[in-house]
Amino acid sequence: MQSDLFSSVSGVFEILVFNAPYLREEEGEPKEEAEMLSGGKEGVELSLRFLEEAREHLDKKSSLILTASSASNLELLEKGISNLGYALSGKISKSFFMEEIYAFILSSKRQGPRI
Repeated sequence: MQSDLFSSVSGVFEILVFNAPYLREEEGEPKEEAEMLSGGKEGVELSLRFLEEAREHLDKKSSLILTASSASNLELLEKGISNLGYALSGKISKSFFMEEIYAFILSSKRQGPRI
């Protein structure tokens, strides 16, 4: 299946994992390269779009794992996680060269039926 995030996906899932492109988009970067490597101007816009769309595919028992990097705007990502109605269940990290890679483990704060 090929899909732009959830555009061709239906159903509710127990767990979703997204290894998102997380680099900040560089000025003048070719569009094709930016689409493969960057997560947007701040490095997290694609992840935030994923989280917004994912809400329709989760229930109150679902979990989501999302990767991110210290090279991106983690403050913006964490604010978005909370604003979109997710609870941070855990966060693990590992250092690689000049960055820290994170795995955010999220659950839906949603209680009751899906909207």
